Amino acid sequence: MTNTGSIHGFESTLGWIEEADAELKIIIAGNHDLTLDTNWYRRHGRYFHPTPQDPSQLFASLSSNIHYLNEESRTFTLSSGATFKVYGSPWTPKFGFWAFNYPHDIDRWNPDPTKRQNKTAVDRDPIPENTDILITHGPPQGLHDQVDPGPQNVGCPHLRRAIERIRPRLHVFGHIHEGHGVTKVTWKEGGGEEKRMTVPVLGAEDMTALAESSGACPALEVDVSKSGEVLAENETLVVNASVMAGTKQMTHAGVLVDMEFPVVQGGEGPLYT
Repeated sequence: MTNTGSIHGFESTLGWIEEADAELKIIIAGNHDLTLDTNWYRRHGRYFHPTPQDPSQLFASLSSNIHYLNEESRTFTLSSGATFKVYGSPWTPKFGFWAFNYPHDIDRWNPDPTKRQNKTAVDRDPIPENTDILITHGPPQGLHDQVDPGPQNVGCPHLRRAIERIRPRLHVFGHIHEGHGVTKVTWKEGGGEEKRMTVPVLGAEDMTALAESSGACPALEVDVSKSGEVLAENETLVVNASVMAGTKQMTHAGVLVDMEFPVVQGGEGPLYT
């Protein structure tokens, strides 16, 4: 959301989110939102901010339709009656001197069936099985996680095992700017990946031309509702929604996903989100 987690940075971003025309807004932090990782910031914040920054009051005063998820799940029901469960987490494998980083041998995403007591066990809630939408800052291994030069895959293998386990309908992340794009993954019945395919993106050529000519950051549309490229029960739509094309260039288009969810009794449904 910000470059270094400053109050000014959050005021700008959260103000923009407040003004966005949406019934529900779900946000997570990332490795640059230093002040939200309070343990990390207590130790290292002085290297970034001569005067300590504390954005907690800004988050406490957010509108009721804005939900900040920090390694947690919530179930939402919209006015249409559409209901879905979302898990959000800011954590990424350690890379550089940033917040919300974990050692590469740590699995923050899956339950530990052996209850082992060693350095790779952490005190956290794994992603629940019935998660519909997974929002993480970083990618899973092998899916929109290639960086230059190389290319090399830098996504988390533990997160990859988690999405194979829970098979969410939608997994959205960013962090790896070069990995921007959308893929539909089909899972095998017994486990593992059966196939993957690039999902048709509406308006890609027009939007790319607009971004190049105006410097704007438009949105691309991906339709996996009944009117588009239907998403089966054993499939996950994987979206790297990074808008940064480099270290300072916001030229990647945003991604708008049309998707349907079950509607509770009495709702208007279906939901397009």
